[in-house]
Amino acid sequence: MDNILNEKVYLEKYTTGFLNIQDKIKLNEDEHSFMELTLKLCNTNNTDLLNILTKLKTSIELYLKELISKNSSINDHVKNIIQEWSLDIEPEDIFNNIKQVFTYNIFVEDTIKYNEIMNAINTFKASIDNDLDTDLDTNIKDTILLLNMNCKDCNNSIESNINTLVKIINELEPLYNYLLLDLSIIHKSDYMNSIENVDKSFSQLINRNNNKDIPENIHIIFLNYIYVINYLKKEYHFLITTLKSMLIKLIVNDTSIDTLIKKLNIKKDKVNLDNIINNVYDKDSSSDESSDESDNEST
Repeated sequence: MDNILNEKVYLEKYTTGFLNIQDKIKLNEDEHSFMELTLKLCNTNNTDLLNILTKLKTSIELYLKELISKNSSINDHVKNIIQEWSLDIEPEDIFNNIKQVFTYNIFVEDTIKYNEIMNAINTFKASIDNDLDTDLDTNIKDTILLLNMNCKDCNNSIESNINTLVKIINELEPLYNYLLLDLSIIHKSDYMNSIENVDKSFSQLINRNNNKDIPENIHIIFLNYIYVINYLKKEYHFLITTLKSMLIKLIVNDTSIDTLIKKLNIKKDKVNLDNIINNVYDKDSSSDESSDESDNEST
């Protein structure tokens, strides 16, 4: 099934239950798990795991909602399952509404900022270690304050994104997971036999009409939905764990810089980034001009 690496085909096959997330897929004579296949799809289509899994969850959810709303046999059977659990909800309520949004690019941006700040801190530490006679001049003070400001900004961004991810996981967790599990073991034939209080001839007419609209693998569709949510939660947990690790290191360095500012009695005035850049630029420009003049004199 080579065309499974086409995103549209991938979404269609898993959304309709043609493919089961539990099963391995044969690709180029090799067998791949669902996650291995999905990662290959990401590489082929230049996208990320979070994006693909979110698309698959949304696709399955919309498909199931449409089946439940438009097919009376499915709707009635879902209602029966709801009654068995003594719940007072509508069939469409078995799906959660996700209010928060988080894209992989947000995580990448935090990672880039973190790496830049850690590199700047390490470079600053190395410059001090290499020059033990360094005086506390204006440039060094400005550098310390700038590092302090950038650390806190990055801390705030990471903390905010961790909180967002935690909220998403809470919203993602199906409120009625037990209903979904029940529905994942109900086959097409069960839906066909659930018509009650209808004359037998009418029942056969309804069955024939609804039969063509009930997917053969409807139980697998519900199963795929449960699994894709679980994979999404796993990916979100990975992002949270990674961000927390970054945050811990940032806090350690930020605390160290705070102590440095306090011990050196550096006033935390607003850092003028433009002035810092201009000072560096002016120094480079003057050194270039000096070298040009010396070159002219030598000629």
